[in-house]
Amino acid sequence: MRETSVVNLSIRPMNISDEKCWMIFYTGDNSEQSKSLYVREFKGFASHWSDAKKRLEESDKYNDFYKVSVTPLDSLSIQEHLSKLKQLNLPLSVEYFPTGYDGTSYYLEIFSPSAKIISINWWQDGPAEWKSIIDWYHKMINYLRLKS
Repeated sequence: MRETSVVNLSIRPMNISDEKCWMIFYTGDNSEQSKSLYVREFKGFASHWSDAKKRLEESDKYNDFYKVSVTPLDSLSIQEHLSKLKQLNLPLSVEYFPTGYDGTSYYLEIFSPSAKIISINWWQDGPAEWKSIIDWYHKMINYLRLKS
């Protein structure tokens, strides 16, 4: 059955073996009645979804090595989280954009039914101007951790 990504979230600490990624996707067509939402969680080295999706297609051993799990989600709860995301404003120009090599980087990709709409990432606390989307991100991660 066809899978369509909705949102991807990834946490990459300095110790890359602790990396985690959540891919929220639905199966079926784009009509609300037929959507079944799931989260695919990746743990371990190279868990970034583009690498993960490619390797999933190439090897049946990938699931064991990278500790992949798939969990059904409550569609109403996810739609509530996503509607909050749609209400946020994200300034593209910021005063100060923190960067570094130690610590943790965060990644967020948002999709429409046919293409990637936006991809952003930040290091540690991120820019102050992005506080609302970073807060949403952490709430979403906490929700997904409870479900998977």
